[in-house]
Amino acid sequence: MNLSKKRFRNFVFVIMTVLFIGGSLISAYCQEELGKMPSFSGGAGTPEDPYLISTAEDLLAFSEVGWDSNYMEASYRLTENIDLGENTWNPVGSNGPPFSGTFDGNGKTITLRKIADSRNMGLFGSTDRRSSIKNLTVSGQISKIISSAEEACFGLVAAWAEGSIENCITEGSVDLSVNC
Repeated sequence: MNLSKKRFRNFVFVIMTVLFIGGSLISAYCQEELGKMPSFSGGAGTPEDPYLISTAEDLLAFSEVGWDSNYMEASYRLTENIDLGENTWNPVGSNGPPFSGTFDGNGKTITLRKIADSRNMGLFGSTDRRSSIKNLTVSGQISKIISSAEEACFGLVAAWAEGSIENCITEGSVDLSVNC
């Protein structure tokens, strides 16, 4: 009988050890994934409580929402004028599904100088019918060399827009050169 109790205790010990180690690995993985989530200056992404974009870091995080539909369908509000300086902008909706949320510029200005190579280049690469971009000024002096005119669409606010764009202003210039 003692041998049976000893085996049972060893079995329970092994199971508990496996559960403890497995739980620790899952916890570490979840913390790593949470660390990859974009960070904004506030808000929950709902129409009543939009994500707040107040800094260049917030705006760059917005450009990285990519394939996550929770962020692509969310609501955003710009709270300050933002100049991205020498940071290269990755157009929202250019890598992954089109942007389908709401972006309220709140009467503020975003200044772009460098845009990453993409088929659709602008603050927004592409938007779908459900999207709304409003109350925004986008400015910039942008020069791009592309390999083929057939492979690029460009617009300071949006390159390819199927949703609504209201009360938006563009200032500056775009110089596209084709290098065949």
